Amino acid sequence: MLVDEFELGKCSWRTTTLGEVCKMYQPKTLSRKQMNLEGAYPVYGANGIIGYHSEFNHESQQVVIGCRGTIGKVHLTQPESWINGNAMVIQSIDNKILKSYLFYLLQHGINLSSAVSGAAQPQVTRTSLSPLVVSYPTDLREQKRIVDYLDSASRQLDRQNQRLLEQEDLALSLVQNKLKSVFAVEMLDVRSVPFLEAIDPVPSSTKIKKRDFKIEGLYPIISQESEFVNGYWDDPSDVLRLDAPVVVFGDHTRTLKFVDFDFVRGADGLKVLLPKDGINARFFYHQLRSFELKNLGYARHYRLLKSTSIKVPEPWVQEEIATMFDNLDVHVNKLKDSLANKRTGFEQLRTAIVHGLLTKTGDDG
Repeated sequence: MLVDEFELGKCSWRTTTLGEVCKMYQPKTLSRKQMNLEGAYPVYGANGIIGYHSEFNHESQQVVIGCRGTIGKVHLTQPESWINGNAMVIQSIDNKILKSYLFYLLQHGINLSSAVSGAAQPQVTRTSLSPLVVSYPTDLREQKRIVDYLDSASRQLDRQNQRLLEQEDLALSLVQNKLKSVFAVEMLDVRSVPFLEAIDPVPSSTKIKKRDFKIEGLYPIISQESEFVNGYWDDPSDVLRLDAPVVVFGDHTRTLKFVDFDFVRGADGLKVLLPKDGINARFFYHQLRSFELKNLGYARHYRLLKSTSIKVPEPWVQEEIATMFDNLDVHVNKLKDSLANKRTGFEQLRTAIVHGLLTKTGDDG
């Protein structure tokens, strides 16, 4: 669905400022201690729903903008919600703009980044939002027709995105099934050793707290988050120097990473595993991936890993299996990159459709 497919109606459009047509305010903030997490009503913060409560402070749907923390994020709330003070409520004066139209307009039709102020703590305020220029059809029926078109286009793009995610999940599932097949079925008669007898001690090194991670630096920080590199550091005395590749394990997250370069350790819940001589590090990494450790939430999972055993076939078999899964990972990562690029393209198309339509006027159509 493209912008040019939609023909605007012959009604007048008004161009004015957000402050002229909308009332803006920040409601009373509810702290996490005050929330009743078993309540029926969602609590909205700057980035959407942050919890639940037993009361609501807005009976009807509202359009809100994150004004502190996650700045500029636009949400259309559920009816009967509590909206916190780090979200700005935007209400059309005299209901001249439909809430659904206002939601699209704020999300894609205007540049909210120009309303951000404050260097130490960036925020958006009524004062910074008020001068933003907005355009809208004066006929509510035309607004509704535009919203219906945008909803339909968005649903089509969502379906396309879902199909891409399903393709990625299928590829990952096939790899996981292959891992289980090789290590749990095909290697039943292979010698195994208790997990702790399969690893050697790792030299100690400084652990850096997440709040101290740098965005740029000389040395990569590896921690238990899903991203491979999680930050950077500059002090060479804090670097873990490797003589052989290691596998890192997230004690809280169960994340596994194969690392063959010097790095700095993240502080929280990172286990560095050095396989003993005679155990191929890549083979060891892929074997750990085949384990289905129970998810204990944010509890520690290393105790589950310690209760396992490691298969140790002949070195040439280890190399053959490691190479097979390395090659599978290359193909899957290429597929993931391709699918991610397509999803990005769909989101860019969504933005282009909404922005293109909401910045048209009746004269342009």
